[in-house]
Amino acid sequence: MQHDAFQCGYCTPGQLCSAIGLMGEGRARTREDVRELMSGNLCRCGAYVQILDAVSEVVLANGKLA
Repeated sequence: MQHDAFQCGYCTPGQLCSAIGLMGEGRARTREDVRELMSGNLCRCGAYVQILDAVSEVVLANGKLA
């Protein structure tokens, strides 16, 4: 919500699955890592930057699921 990442909901399931998967793998160390690991999802709204911001904040700040 803070980053206005999800708008129409079309890509939300895939984005969330990818985000949880990359957190579980623990390979994302930088924002560029997050971008690469999330790259397989299509967003109809073009909210890639906001999604990247939101996922990066959680992954890079916590390094694991809360």
